[in-house]
Amino acid sequence: MSIVGGWGFVYCGAVDLGVGAFTVDLGIGAFTIDEYGNVNGRDYSGVAYSGTAAENTDGTITMEFRVTVPAGVVQGTTPMVMPLDRKVSQTFPPLFGNGAPIEIGQPPVRVMIRRVPPYSALLRWLKLAP
Repeated sequence: MSIVGGWGFVYCGAVDLGVGAFTVDLGIGAFTIDEYGNVNGRDYSGVAYSGTAAENTDGTITMEFRVTVPAGVVQGTTPMVMPLDRKVSQTFPPLFGNGAPIEIGQPPVRVMIRRVPPYSALLRWLKLAP
């Protein structure tokens, strides 16, 4: 199963919830796993996601990405004064769990991820597709 394409997600953290999307495009990287690609994404609050994802032979997905939160985005009860840049490494089940809740990161954030069609309004709204 190919992980290349668009993926929508919803998330719920300790103080906020939201929606976003990311794409996985074929790329050349350091992975020696069957399929890998470049990850590029955004969520509704302006947080950016970038990194790599690889589909392992057993169908699980190894993903390493940076979460970049711009200054001014509300985290908790007040807007952040400084931008935040955090690296996350995660192994997901096949198809990123296909909509099942998964906890990632520290503090944990619960996320549900599903494939979206190439013409998805979510991808266009977040400027991840034409």
